[in-house]
Amino acid sequence: MEQAQIAQSGFSNSRFTGRNFNGRRGGRGGCFGCGGASHHLTHDASNLITANDYTGPDQLFIANGSAHYTCLVGAMARAGHLEQAERVALTMPYKPDAAVWRALLSACAFHGEADKAWSMARRVLELEPLDDSAYVIVANVLSAAGRWDDVAELRKMLRDRRVKKQGGRSWIEVQGKVHVFAAGDWKHERSAEIYRKLEEIMGEIEKLGYVPIWDELLHNVEEEKRKEALWHHSEKLAVAFGMLCGSAPPGKPLRIVKNLRICKDCHEAKYMTRILEREIIVRDVNRYHRFVDGNCTCRDIW
Repeated sequence: MEQAQIAQSGFSNSRFTGRNFNGRRGGRGGCFGCGGASHHLTHDASNLITANDYTGPDQLFIANGSAHYTCLVGAMARAGHLEQAERVALTMPYKPDAAVWRALLSACAFHGEADKAWSMARRVLELEPLDDSAYVIVANVLSAAGRWDDVAELRKMLRDRRVKKQGGRSWIEVQGKVHVFAAGDWKHERSAEIYRKLEEIMGEIEKLGYVPIWDELLHNVEEEKRKEALWHHSEKLAVAFGMLCGSAPPGKPLRIVKNLRICKDCHEAKYMTRILEREIIVRDVNRYHRFVDGNCTCRDIW
């Protein structure tokens, strides 16, 4: 980035290489900051900048590449520097693609900035009008803010553009057979047992500090049905089934695959690992989440 752009963004000059922001190698062909930055993110993001002369063994992609800037923008935004991050996106030497605006959208959602999330969602949808994830993310932010009229407008936009929202699914393998779950699903032959086990687990984790995250509800759901709507997500059903049928030997982790980004409420149910006394690994569309003793390796930023 040129010095003028550095000054415009408000961030200091330092080396930014293919390593992640805490010196460890990043995964998935890029830097760690987009999905797995730690609690040091604010300090790290404030000192990032691309290095034109770096050619060492730790370089994971071409310096000054557009993916580099996406990581930088994502790190700044996650650290709460939303205005500076947007400024970098607008002044970088590459035309911002949907990935850049999606990183900003996700960060706006993380910080609960409804108006800015709307703005970033529009930028994403200008480039990828059929991106159902952008609709879902901004709908979550708007519903959390109680802006139900805006949520209704968003749903109308979905219908008018004929965007099909991908249904959430979770998979777990037991003795060579893959079992698939959807939210509120009663198709499994052991559904009654699964739901009883899930109710038992959720009741126990409430005692440990789990509090439902109502932001995940896209409808103005009646009070008595709100908890049920969250508790019966596919990830939780898969965990309950895994424990019910002994999908993994004692001491071994439960492994679940999710086709979408894990929702905040299912992530908050990380307390399950304490009462079940075992590790849970969830591979969602973005990254791996390794839940151990009530904590996740992503440190609640994903």
